[in-house]
Amino acid sequence: GLRRSGIDIIGDVPWGTHFCQFYRTEEDLTAILVPYFKAGLENNEFCLWVTSEPLSGQEAETALRKALPDLDHYLSKGQIEIIPHSEWYLKEGIFDAERVLKGWVEKLNHALIKGYDGLRLTGNTFWLEKAGWRDFVAYEETVDSVIGRYRMIGICTYSLDRCSAVEAIDVVKNHQFALTRRDGQWELIESSERRRALDALSRSEARYRLLFENMLAGVAFCRMELDDLGRPVDCVLIEANQAFERQTSLLRDETVGKRMTEALPGIEKDPADWIGAFGRVAMTGEAVRFDQYLEPLGRWYAVAAYSPIRGYIVIVFDDITERKRAEEALRGAYEELETRVQERTEELRRAKADLETRVRERTAELLDIKDDLEVEILARREKEGQIEKALQEKETLLRELYHRTKNNMNVISGLITLQTASLRDDRSLQMFRDLQGRITSMSLVHQKLYQAGDLSNVSLRDYVDDLSKALLNSYRTTSGKVALKLDIESFSLSIDAIIPCGLVINELMSNSLKYAFPGGRDGEIRIEGLLTGEGEIRISYSDNGIGLPEGIDLHKTKTLGLKLVKKLTEGQLGGRVQLKDGPDPGFLLTFREPHYIRRI
Repeated sequence: GLRRSGIDIIGDVPWGTHFCQFYRTEEDLTAILVPYFKAGLENNEFCLWVTSEPLSGQEAETALRKALPDLDHYLSKGQIEIIPHSEWYLKEGIFDAERVLKGWVEKLNHALIKGYDGLRLTGNTFWLEKAGWRDFVAYEETVDSVIGRYRMIGICTYSLDRCSAVEAIDVVKNHQFALTRRDGQWELIESSERRRALDALSRSEARYRLLFENMLAGVAFCRMELDDLGRPVDCVLIEANQAFERQTSLLRDETVGKRMTEALPGIEKDPADWIGAFGRVAMTGEAVRFDQYLEPLGRWYAVAAYSPIRGYIVIVFDDITERKRAEEALRGAYEELETRVQERTEELRRAKADLETRVRERTAELLDIKDDLEVEILARREKEGQIEKALQEKETLLRELYHRTKNNMNVISGLITLQTASLRDDRSLQMFRDLQGRITSMSLVHQKLYQAGDLSNVSLRDYVDDLSKALLNSYRTTSGKVALKLDIESFSLSIDAIIPCGLVINELMSNSLKYAFPGGRDGEIRIEGLLTGEGEIRISYSDNGIGLPEGIDLHKTKTLGLKLVKKLTEGQLGGRVQLKDGPDPGFLLTFREPHYIRRI
């Protein structure tokens, strides 16, 4: 932004302005420098006045006090320093250009940390001897390029009585413009090259302003305010674009120039700690991006913030409240669907239990008939056909149950597929995919029972083989990328054990396929199973992917998948699950079959 120079002939100037003054008398110096520094002090700038003959430090202070009666206020808080040239340009009697340049920048950084807008400076060159002229000209050339990159404004003052015509040309060349008095009036000398540069800058500013005002995102440029310890306590809005009003419903005319705590009362108490977050960006220069709820406005925002210069911050933001509401609604729909699936599953289980009860009752009736038939051999032969028919009916009923259960689960899976067709949120899609995987693992059990000759037991090895292949296909894992190695003994489990066992393997394998092999890397999943002589079943699961997260604790896990693994193993199987150490870490499941285990 433009800064008030305090000099009528110059008007407002941007940061980075570096010009010079030619003077003859002490009055010439004070006529320019006193209003120059008065404007700087009144505009929250740190001021540095390096004096030399013909104006001493005490004389400079006296002249400034006449124009600024409350000068002591600015001196006491350290906003202005008046330093003799011997302590700035000629420390230890030597002029060191690099040291002086570094000193300007250090003063600026100190000013910004203290909460000032920038640095306003001047230095008198009366002390300069002819022998050191060329070195000082080179220094001024460097100063002109340095000041242009910082929040500085600088005047270099030269005595006309000590400058030749050639030296005056050197001075003008290394400054943006020069002030000199002719016939009692101050005149501004500006080169054509400088005018062309200003015209180009004006055109660039117009293009920037057009872009700035037509951006869809809100943009705010702010200055941080710090306490005495350099900690951010507030920030002042310096500039904002049109979209700022649309995104916040705050009027620019009523907000620009105000502190954030004034424009948004209560923001200092917001748990998001907006001022602290912006302060860290402004003081460290590390840009940030985040989504956050702003309590004073009751809206969600996607925010990007960076610091173009220490102590200042640019905030670019979009109102994402509607998107957040849509995401919340989607989560609610998913939870409702999951509840409906659970309810339907419970209904199917109750139906299965009722049917099994009927089967047991019917079987008891048949056994009673069989006992009666044994009493009369001839009558038994006549009834054998009836018994055979009843047994076939039992088998038909069980097969029909398994077939219908499998079909119902496939219908649920199909409904989930239709539900997710319009989703674009990756997290929600993954949640539905996980749910489909669990349904598929249960459906596969009933398919195996329907197809098997034994209606009460399923081969663990055949079931895991089919389940793992289905999961590999579901995650589109091609041969040669993730290999599957099964080493499972030949034994079968009852439906009460095979369903929770399948769900556990589904969760572990889904987790591996999603996270263990990032970037399409090759790998291997190993599943081993054995039945000990004591009737204990042990299933080992591992992969050679990127490994488990550090510090994982199955008793404190927050992920749904690992919660299911622990709950199914301990709750339904009555077993335990442990983490395996070693080069290929994984999981070890141990449980006992509640019913008879048949070796194949």
